[in-house]
Amino acid sequence: MFVKLKLQILIIFTVIFCACLSCEAVVLDPIAASDFVLTKDAIIVPIEKLRPSEKVTREEIEEAMKFIELSKIGKAKKREPLSVIERGDGSYTIIDGNKTFAAMKELGAKNLPVIVRPHPYQKDVENIKDLYALNLAAEDEYNKLMAELQAELGGELLKRPQIKSEKRVREKAKLEYDGDYSAITDLWAATLVYPDEESLLAAFDELKKRDDVIWINDRWNNPLPQGYKDIQLNLILSNGAICELQLHHKAVMEVNNGLDHYIYEFRRANMDNPEMKNYVERAFNFQKVLYESVWDGRFAELDESVKKLLEKTAKQLSMQKSSQNADLYLKRLERILQYNLSEKKVNVAA
Repeated sequence: MFVKLKLQILIIFTVIFCACLSCEAVVLDPIAASDFVLTKDAIIVPIEKLRPSEKVTREEIEEAMKFIELSKIGKAKKREPLSVIERGDGSYTIIDGNKTFAAMKELGAKNLPVIVRPHPYQKDVENIKDLYALNLAAEDEYNKLMAELQAELGGELLKRPQIKSEKRVREKAKLEYDGDYSAITDLWAATLVYPDEESLLAAFDELKKRDDVIWINDRWNNPLPQGYKDIQLNLILSNGAICELQLHHKAVMEVNNGLDHYIYEFRRANMDNPEMKNYVERAFNFQKVLYESVWDGRFAELDESVKKLLEKTAKQLSMQKSSQNADLYLKRLERILQYNLSEKKVNVAA
């Protein structure tokens, strides 16, 4: 009994000791501490987890080092933490502070303070005018980069025929980013389409190695709830403009640009209307069955006339704002898909 009690006490002390170790505060490297102020919203990140997003010259590094020396002796104001985003692979992309990072790395700093921003953004963009000026200036570089990536990685390159419209940009900034135009990173957007998973993931592996890839949204290994899968990446251009590149499977593209897009438009237009909740959920369930059929190959086997009928009906659904009409077109979609998918009749309205 006594031995058992001693063992229990030992286990308790071990657990407490380990907990204390795990809770120990990370200490800012002395080299960094001489140049940075540690704000309340900052975290300390190992320097090997930080990735630059800009090329820095020797002169710029030396200029940053001079500032560090002045800061150390109190003749210059200490810097705010670096501004970073989570890249999506466990590392952080530096948006503001690339010169300081390069200098600190040369000086041997082990970690640096950073403020993690919620999403990629473009520096010095205060309004929609700034956003378009920055991106239009990068158009030639963007086109050249996309052509180079296709030549290197294969796939079919699809590009938006023109820059994203102001109407859509204003809408997206308001709905998704609280009016922050710097966060709109898809004025220029392209897609590489692959015929199979193997070639898509091979391209992804190569893209992850690139320093100009600053953000990754891997929805291939983490698909959306309805079963949609792709990979989104943001690449930064030399002037700081950010463009978008998606990696798509050919099977998804067959439904994404038409049929599924119209279903998405219906859901987005009615998602905030309580009276339409049931119909938005039915549309979501329809998407789930649709993507199940895409990934198991059944959708590809449908007759082209059936696919066109599905797309036409989905387009009509996308324009509906009343429950009566929504019910009508959803029933049509459900019947068409249920009848044609396979011998096993699935309940797409469940």
